[in-house]
Amino acid sequence: MDKYLVLLDCVPCGTERSHMATYTGNVLVSVVCATCGETVGPPPALLVREYLQDLEGRVSRKPGRMFRSAMHHPLGFFLYQLPRGLICKPAEMVQEFETIAYTARHRPVNRAPAESVTPATWPANIS
Repeated sequence: MDKYLVLLDCVPCGTERSHMATYTGNVLVSVVCATCGETVGPPPALLVREYLQDLEGRVSRKPGRMFRSAMHHPLGFFLYQLPRGLICKPAEMVQEFETIAYTARHRPVNRAPAESVTPATWPANIS
């Protein structure tokens, strides 16, 4: 899960304010105004569907990434990356699942996102 501090126009505040954008993988989970607490993001059903599609893609690409890493840096891979991944990755995945589940459970279903944020404009990732 990644969090980014970004400046965005806040509709309730009426001005540009700091917002916390939360991503799990490459999926935008929520954007929260640091001043008024206004939260926007995809509807729960869309959030879960997009996260599962993103997770499927990440899992399917993982073996190839691991193989390339092992071929290019065998010592570092077997002494650092593999052990670290085996220890840390399960906890990272649990944190992602908890974030998605909490957000999907607590976001109102019938509430539309702010005017300037629509599903078509939600970024798939941050570069």
